[in-house]
Amino acid sequence: MPAGGDEAGKSDVDFLYGWTFDFVVSSYALHHLTDEQKTWLQKLSTGNPAAFTAAQALQMATVNGAKLLNLEHETGTLEVGKKADIILIDMQKPHLQSIHQIESLLAYSVNGADVDTTIVNGRVLMRGRHLLTIDEKEVLTQATVRGNRIVQGL
Repeated sequence: MPAGGDEAGKSDVDFLYGWTFDFVVSSYALHHLTDEQKTWLQKLSTGNPAAFTAAQALQMATVNGAKLLNLEHETGTLEVGKKADIILIDMQKPHLQSIHQIESLLAYSVNGADVDTTIVNGRVLMRGRHLLTIDEKEVLTQATVRGNRIVQGL
């Protein structure tokens, strides 16, 4: 994906960015920069507010994430024969109104709390914001117990 350049999309700097969620940062937040923050950083670095589009932000979350992990042959796009990981967004929320440009809305306004249903490799893991494959209360209990053990060991 071009980081900047002329109208033809040529650039002397190209980058590939995707998400991985395998660490906890020191702020205790279990998330990376939001799409909006990433795109603004890109726009600031180039001095061009049109340098990074909503479509490019969505590509970061899908196609480029798969490429980054060298998994584009099995995931990253919805195609026959590939693993289908899909989220359904509850669009009936005040911060998601009014809908004019769906790509911009998805890239800049939707957050994890807006996900209603999650399907991974064809298996429904969450429906109506209810986890179907794990005991959420037990996970929270174990997180508290283990967190306390970590703090006591410091």
